[in-house]
Amino acid sequence: MQPGLGNFDLARAYALMGNKPESIEWLKKWQEHSQRKWESASFKEDFDNLKDDQDFIVLTAN
Repeated sequence: MQPGLGNFDLARAYALMGNKPESIEWLKKWQEHSQRKWESASFKEDFDNLKDDQDFIVLTAN
């Protein structure tokens, strides 16, 4: 299993439930513990409800 993958799955789950703050926190943890970048992430459409959130914009700008 790739480091941080569980963090990404939790971020997705929280995004799908509409819990933006928790999703952002788990995305931060994913980026801290994973060498993957946002552009290589799958299931990006699961985060559509966060796309206007400033923290999300900053996290996914890399």
